[in-house]
Amino acid sequence: MKLIYQQIIILYFIAFFQLSKYFIESFTVYTKKIDITKINCFTKWNNNRVFELEVYCLKKLKDNYNCICSKKRKHFPEIIKIYNIGNKKNIEMTNIGTSLNFLSKIERKKYKNINFDEQIECILRNLKKSGIYHADMVGYGNNMEINEEGDLGLIDFNIAFVKDKFNDLKENNNSYKESYNKHINNNYDSFKSILTNVLND
Repeated sequence: MKLIYQQIIILYFIAFFQLSKYFIESFTVYTKKIDITKINCFTKWNNNRVFELEVYCLKKLKDNYNCICSKKRKHFPEIIKIYNIGNKKNIEMTNIGTSLNFLSKIERKKYKNINFDEQIECILRNLKKSGIYHADMVGYGNNMEINEEGDLGLIDFNIAFVKDKFNDLKENNNSYKESYNKHINNNYDSFKSILTNVLND
């Protein structure tokens, strides 16, 4: 009987550990799942190439990353591992915060007095250094994230423009070219205005 109780206690601790690990990872890890049998609805690109583009951008940004903020911050996710499940390619990466469009009004008040100029400059400088232009700065801020410390981050590089790379994706896609041109010509202003509008909404 004593042995049975010991086994039950051991199983309890194993279950508790696994559950704790799950909850910790749910806050620190994000997994992006890309079905390679489908086509990207915006660009009409094959999702296998979209996957390659996302991975390339994240690796390039990590390799070239240099934070110029007075307080060192992480502005981009980092890949933890890549694996396949059926038709889906999964990119497990660090979770860098909450999307701006998911912030409650109370949460937004926490950040509205922060001067984000330095962080925006840092993000744009690192993008330029890696030859990457995001090309998907949505007005309601769903591709911009922020954490409890006020670190601003940028996610979702699956329609990014990469200098001298992935040229096959850019051919004969006028809507993509317009988006890219608009983005690089108004990089700082669009970034700043989106941030200001969302936090002051």
